[in-house]
Amino acid sequence: MLTHLVVAHQTAESPQLTNRLKALAASNQGTSFVLLVPATSIEQVTASPRQMAGERAKAASSALQAAGVNVTRSVVGDEDPLVAIADEIGAHPGLYLGIVISTFPLSLSKWLRLDLPHQARRRFSLPVIHVVALPADAERPDSPAAGLAWPCRHEAVLPRLLPRAEKRNEEMEVFYVCKSCGQSLEPDEVSNALGPTRP
Repeated sequence: MLTHLVVAHQTAESPQLTNRLKALAASNQGTSFVLLVPATSIEQVTASPRQMAGERAKAASSALQAAGVNVTRSVVGDEDPLVAIADEIGAHPGLYLGIVISTFPLSLSKWLRLDLPHQARRRFSLPVIHVVALPADAERPDSPAAGLAWPCRHEAVLPRLLPRAEKRNEEMEVFYVCKSCGQSLEPDEVSNALGPTRP
């Protein structure tokens, strides 16, 4: 069975993540997912981070399964998402074929400020799919996400250089980051509207 590790917290029940997982499963028959919710603290929430993460994991797992996504297990991880991923992959060596990381847009995301998608790609040598999702209250005028153009067209893209896992000090691999939403894009994911990819 093909298993992907899905790393999400506040976006775990977002339609953007649900649709991406359904598309991934449709293109790879038999794909299953493990949902990892790091116990990251959330501003203005009084419950403990681990309690919040546990509630999120349970609710999101049920919602994804109801949407037809084959979630075989959900787990709460360390408050540091990179440590949480390392713990889960270390506990199940050889299980995961890739990682799906879901975040808010750049202006709202702690994880993007930590450069999580690229850190995970570099550290674990696994394909990383980055999904950007809006908060549930994005349509409210007082929402921090109000005014964000969505879906993002990725019209301003910056190249990022990462060392290839097998030639860490000799050869660099190019990935791209959207300046507007912060989504990590591989070369074939950069919008065709750009023509040849440019900084």
